[in-house]
Amino acid sequence: MDIKKYFEKISEQSKEIFELTTNTYEQKLAKSHYLCTCIFDFSEEIIAANDEICALKNAISQLETSLYCLTIGLYRQANMCLRLGFELALGSIFFSTNKLEYLEWEIGKQDIRWSKLIDEENGVLSERFSIFFSSNLNKVIQEFNNRASRVYRRLSEFVHGNNETWSKVDLELVYNKILADDFFNYFSEVCEIILFTLSVRYLKKIEKDNLDFLITELSHIEEIRIYLGGPK
Repeated sequence: MDIKKYFEKISEQSKEIFELTTNTYEQKLAKSHYLCTCIFDFSEEIIAANDEICALKNAISQLETSLYCLTIGLYRQANMCLRLGFELALGSIFFSTNKLEYLEWEIGKQDIRWSKLIDEENGVLSERFSIFFSSNLNKVIQEFNNRASRVYRRLSEFVHGNNETWSKVDLELVYNKILADDFFNYFSEVCEIILFTLSVRYLKKIEKDNLDFLITELSHIEEIRIYLGGPK
């Protein structure tokens, strides 16, 4: 087969999936992009407060890339990018309190290790971390640690090529509504966990009026809602 025609065929298949996906999930794509902007706005506030944001903007880039991969039918890659964005976001928060490890990561001598990020004693979703930065969120920190572990595990199945994932992802480019639905559920949860963890670390260091989006996105967490001026 002529190589140009071969890739033209793949491109046409991706275009068909793109049309189906954007038409079916227009609102969910818009919501997902909005969540990325919320994380971006949070990062801008962190910069304004003169705190180091490390890899947070890299994380946002990966979250957006995961959405693009979804629209063209690259479901495995979409989940892989989502996992990487998740790691980078929590890694950024971890590095903000571990400067030496950040500097080592910056020059390639340190890796972001998921097990350290969610370590129940010293990670960014640990009681120790919460008590020091936002003691009022200590009641729900374990719940978010558990949720982070669960969704990360699901995303990791696509990274490691678990056998179950091959039965879900076809070897050819085809539209898959089940995988798309799952992805949007994962994406929403990942973004909520990122915004919550950012709140644990930075909420009390940033002007409340600059974080209005948190009232909408995290209003179900009583402590955050009340802190931002919402009803008890």
